[in-house]
Amino acid sequence: MFTDAATFKLNVVRHWVLISGQGITWDSAGYASGYSPTLLTSVRQMLTDANANNQAIYFTLFNHDDLALALSKGKKNFATDANARTAMLTKVISPLISAVKDDPAFFGVDIVNEANNRDFASWQQFLPSASAAIHSAAPLAQVTSTYVIYNCCTSISSWQQTELEWMQANGGFDFFDIHFYKTDAATPIMAKPTWLTKPVLVGEFGQQYFDANGMPVPGAATENSQADFAAALLPSIKSLGYAGALNWSYAGRTTSVDASDVPRRLVRSDGTFTPISNVMKSFGSTL
Repeated sequence: MFTDAATFKLNVVRHWVLISGQGITWDSAGYASGYSPTLLTSVRQMLTDANANNQAIYFTLFNHDDLALALSKGKKNFATDANARTAMLTKVISPLISAVKDDPAFFGVDIVNEANNRDFASWQQFLPSASAAIHSAAPLAQVTSTYVIYNCCTSISSWQQTELEWMQANGGFDFFDIHFYKTDAATPIMAKPTWLTKPVLVGEFGQQYFDANGMPVPGAATENSQADFAAALLPSIKSLGYAGALNWSYAGRTTSVDASDVPRRLVRSDGTFTPISNVMKSFGSTL
């Protein structure tokens, strides 16, 4: 993955770390008690590989549905339960960040992928504490929590602005990361909102079709249409004041709610490169 990313002229790789609770150890009462040695070994190996390719890793800790998943497995709600939150922060997140904070390939932390996508009210009780804990463990760390806008994005709606302004006022973030998914690149995207005073990454982008009810349409996008989309969008992202862009994703998933991950991938399952990878490489070569 890191070798391919270097070929595509990409210098930051976003990687999910504690997704679905992987690597976390729990006590009998459902509180986080630490992380497995295997997790730290894997993270350190990834950092080594990133350094070898002159890249950095942007760690995403949780996904938006991880609270519901933890509850379904009998764990405590580590966002809303104060004792569970303290356990997660002091026994998992702080020591893990402390272990990697001085590595040259450590780019920063996305606390929750698309926190607004599910259980946002619960995540709001977690984000400020998590940001503070990470900054305490690693004062120079760049911290955020990603935000998604589907069927976007000539403008941000009033309720989305309210949520983002809450994150800015309370999250303790160093930058913002907004995910843009839209039908085509011909519709202009908005300039970086002036009321977001920190840098803003476009941390995921892609072509995605929606029906009249705003639901994704399976299979509407292709590898070639995704490449055309990226070729049109990337120059706009740069010219409109955003700090960078990360394509979703490296290999795609074998299954997806709308089958759109596969044509957006950079590398096929047989190891061959897709058209969008050439777009990323061409654009990256100009920077």
